[in-house]
Amino acid sequence: MMYQSPEVVTHSLNRVLRFFMPKGPAPGVEKDLRADKLRSLIDRKDGQIGWSLGTLCQTLGLGISGAHAGRLFKRQFGIGIREYAAGRRLMKAAHLLLTTNLCVKTISGNLGYRSTADFSRKFKQEFQLTPTGYRNERLKA
Repeated sequence: MMYQSPEVVTHSLNRVLRFFMPKGPAPGVEKDLRADKLRSLIDRKDGQIGWSLGTLCQTLGLGISGAHAGRLFKRQFGIGIREYAAGRRLMKAAHLLLTTNLCVKTISGNLGYRSTADFSRKFKQEFQLTPTGYRNERLKA
């Protein structure tokens, strides 16, 4: 019996982007400009929004609480603010891995992860490869 190495499943960057890019309001849900402002800010900051949604809402002058902002965002885009922001950070990390020679530790620190191990674990959950494996696999192709 011959040994067969396991197949490495990699997700295309476009597939992951489609998951994290909101599709617009759900049918019957009216578009809310406050949710759009939140999404624009998250996109500009590559998902690094800090811990307080209430403060974020005050900064943007939305006039709503953090909890209400979370509900509006989820109703309009079908994904929670924190989940969306985490996805944006991982997409930025994937982009940096492919376009720079920065080490994984520097990328994780620049994107606000508390530890390289935490970053690597979350990256592997999303892309099924470690950050270094992702870089090597994509640059080979």
